[in-house]
Amino acid sequence: MSKLVLVFLLVLASMSFAAYSIGDVCENIEWTTEDGETTSIYEQVDQGKAVMIFWGQTW
Repeated sequence: MSKLVLVFLLVLASMSFAAYSIGDVCENIEWTTEDGETTSIYEQVDQGKAVMIFWGQTW
């Protein structure tokens, strides 16, 4: 599941025009996992998981 979350966040970050800095609070984005469960960024943080969004590009 963590790979799915990472891929989702990478895709989301690449499509987003919002610029976040370290320490900023983002909106609560929800998604459905491969198991059919709905989760969100806030739920993942409440469970003690770190949520990191990386956006980058190489040529």
